Amino acid sequence: MFSYDSFAEKFTTNPQLKLSLIVSGPIPHGQQNYYRDLKEDFTNFLKELPKEYKSRVLLGFLFSEFDKNEFKKKYKKPLNIEQLYDVASLILLPSQTEGRGLPIIEAAACGTPIFCRQYEPREVYDQVIGRHLDESLRLNVLEFKGSKVPKLLAEKICDHVFYPQNRMVDVTHNRSVINKRYSIESLEKNMRYILERMCLQLDALGSEDNTQVVTLLKEYKKSVDFENEDLNAILNKKTRHYLPGYGRLSFMLYLKSLIDPSFFRVEEQLVKGKVMRYARMMENDIPDLVNTNLQQIHKYYNAIDDIFKYVDGEISTRHDHALTYRHRNKKSFAYQAFTYQEVTGLVNMIYNDIFKPQHLADLTLAPQFFADWELALFQLTNSKYLGIDDRKILTTNLKKNVPKGYFPDDTLNMS
Repeated sequence: MFSYDSFAEKFTTNPQLKLSLIVSGPIPHGQQNYYRDLKEDFTNFLKELPKEYKSRVLLGFLFSEFDKNEFKKKYKKPLNIEQLYDVASLILLPSQTEGRGLPIIEAAACGTPIFCRQYEPREVYDQVIGRHLDESLRLNVLEFKGSKVPKLLAEKICDHVFYPQNRMVDVTHNRSVINKRYSIESLEKNMRYILERMCLQLDALGSEDNTQVVTLLKEYKKSVDFENEDLNAILNKKTRHYLPGYGRLSFMLYLKSLIDPSFFRVEEQLVKGKVMRYARMMENDIPDLVNTNLQQIHKYYNAIDDIFKYVDGEISTRHDHALTYRHRNKKSFAYQAFTYQEVTGLVNMIYNDIFKPQHLADLTLAPQFFADWELALFQLTNSKYLGIDDRKILTTNLKKNVPKGYFPDDTLNMS
């Protein structure tokens, strides 16, 4: 901060000012070397300061003494964490990683400005700040990334420290946010919500197959396995085994187990997580679900979970590549006959069967492409020039009386 003119000027023109850095927390086990490095860095920092500043910059360690009974018994009115935050001009949280980030919450509750790094895990930091919430429920903090503090942020820090009256809007806002998100009433509401969801989840457990999922899965499999003369003309299935472009899950799991005998278990969990993420995207992004009751939402998620439990038979031959990571059974899980993309289609069927959405997008409306070849080229590529231009060959092949396959994607693929 002393490298910024506005801060240095205030410190120079007000000789009674002191900069006290208080480290309130304990030294974790195994971090003694870090503690010594911190003191050494501070000593070196003092050496670089102008002579008139050295006696006015202080460093102190509390080692969380105010939490210990020995400290509390030693004084009639011992210092507590709330009083420490009240007298502080600024709360610093420069940690690269945090389990939660309680100092941010504590500082906001006390009305003290917060200067913090966007620590990892980033998801935890965003949850504490409230990135996923409306602005009225989001904490206002002075934050930075990496190891350098931008000049504009340094100026804001100076303003917060030297002109506290200018930050009363943020103080009031943060206290309001804490009362709404972390009060006893709010915590009780959240705990009730969590326990209710756990109850709904556990009530769905059982040894019987989910008849709704089984019925939809069999119906969906008929659509996926559909064949006709045009498909057979493209695919020679008499002498070759057809594998979809992305690979059936059973094949991909087997392939991964050849590389690492234990990895098929990780792969199974990864696939399940991706499908659940897709299911959640469906639930969050569809307007119809705004007022859906919790029981129906859990019925949906439990049905998705039951996809991975349904066994439609036994595998006659099970290949093991290591005794320590062998398969424990011969169960044939029905979902593994699909690709990941096909499983998401089953999720769509379950979604429609449970929620029966009414306000769906009209897929019959589409822009009119291909008025002529030149325009089509521009529309599909956003360019009038191609490095490889096979439109003449494409035109000739389209005029032939042979089956054609069209694979819609971000790009146009035909065969």
